[in-house]
Amino acid sequence: MMKDTVSDMRRHIWPEDTSASTDSSEEIDRKTEEKIEAFRGEMTNELSTLFSRQRTADGKLEAIKGEMKNLIEKAISGSIEVDREVREETVKNAILIAIKRLSRIKKNVVAIDILKRLEERFPINIVVRALESMTEEDILSN
Repeated sequence: MMKDTVSDMRRHIWPEDTSASTDSSEEIDRKTEEKIEAFRGEMTNELSTLFSRQRTADGKLEAIKGEMKNLIEKAISGSIEVDREVREETVKNAILIAIKRLSRIKKNVVAIDILKRLEERFPINIVVRALESMTEEDILSN
């Protein structure tokens, strides 16, 4: 159920780009599944803790309901964040690989070279955002 919810949220937030290759989609899906599994383990531990408190506090059902609501909100937010991180990491890795390959051919690699190299795999605005982020993080220089 959670996997379906995450998939639905992912499709709603990031409509699939028809120009993205199957390899990129598979890589994103694989990384997303890895992160979601780790997140799922964390949520399971929190639910176990919550249920053990429920046994000792049966009279506090309303408080438990509120905690469950907060836990579900945390799960949804976490799923969206995991998906965003995976997409960002995937684009950044693709940029670094493109730079390595292009630097074998050219002495100076500029942003337009990277955009041309990745335009069929990712939407241009996503690549530009990742380049800006990598510059802010001092991974790339102007």
